[in-house]
Amino acid sequence: MKRFLIYQILLTALTSYGAFCNTTITSPLLDCAGATFNGTLLHNQAVSTAYFVISYSGGAGAAYTAETVNSTGVTGLTARLAAGVFSSETCQLIYNVSGTPASSGTASFAISPGGASCTLSATVSATYASGLVFCGGTQTYISDVTNPSTGKIWMDRNLGASQVATSSTDASAYGDLYQWGRSADGHQCRSSSTTSTKSSSAQPNHSDFIIGHDYWLNPNDNNLWQGTSGGVNSPCPAGYRLPTDAELDAERTSWGSNDKAGAFGSPLKWTVGGYRNSYGIGNLVDVGNNGYYWTSYSTSNNWAKELQVTSASTMGNQRKAFGHSVRCIKN
Repeated sequence: MKRFLIYQILLTALTSYGAFCNTTITSPLLDCAGATFNGTLLHNQAVSTAYFVISYSGGAGAAYTAETVNSTGVTGLTARLAAGVFSSETCQLIYNVSGTPASSGTASFAISPGGASCTLSATVSATYASGLVFCGGTQTYISDVTNPSTGKIWMDRNLGASQVATSSTDASAYGDLYQWGRSADGHQCRSSSTTSTKSSSAQPNHSDFIIGHDYWLNPNDNNLWQGTSGGVNSPCPAGYRLPTDAELDAERTSWGSNDKAGAFGSPLKWTVGGYRNSYGIGNLVDVGNNGYYWTSYSTSNNWAKELQVTSASTMGNQRKAFGHSVRCIKN
């Protein structure tokens, strides 16, 4: 008798949490904690095949209507449930996910089939080209910020930064320093090794910062980092690219004041991470004092356009072998 009572108690508990599909229960009970997600979600890439599976108990054979739920957190996704009947045969609901994630992070869906409620969540991963080197071992988080004055959408932090800047001198928001036209091959890491040998290829096949020259590449190539798709060697994630000189200048002129305070006070929160000198020992210069950001525009064989974040910010020219910050703009 005692064993029978224990069995009954266990049976009741398991049924309540969806381990059994008991259609005699009038209202459906969803196993929210046990829901599974199948598929891959990548920022700025259309979903191929992805879906949630959530178990339930109860429903007493009642019909439920179709449901369409838009994602929150990471937007751009939709979860859809086809109309059906709570059945003792399947005990599961399938929500198919479609769309294109607007950022990386967590996408959440507040579902309510047949009057029950639950929140389903899935991770959206950042997408960068294969073979890139990430100095901290982790891809730069992809999240958008819009400047309402220009209408342009940017990444909310510099490449290599671990967070959005909390001040113009926030070292965690400085990010990496790129030689103009090079990919994220490791040279951009602030403590990377150096070499004085120019590369004969646009892909040097090493992670050394090339010093002692105006340009790190021979022969010169002014077509790197070009075009709306990011161009050859773009270090930006899919859907983003280096800004043009006009786009960076428009950003500068939208600030409340044309200085470091105005730069940080803007929606993009520009920092003053300094630059890396291509002469001498490849040392870091001006860190915490001024900021320097590459554009995609090559002004000559050895020089390219930059944004200088200083006490009197301006657009200027710099040797392509210097290491500058990179902020990516959305295509």
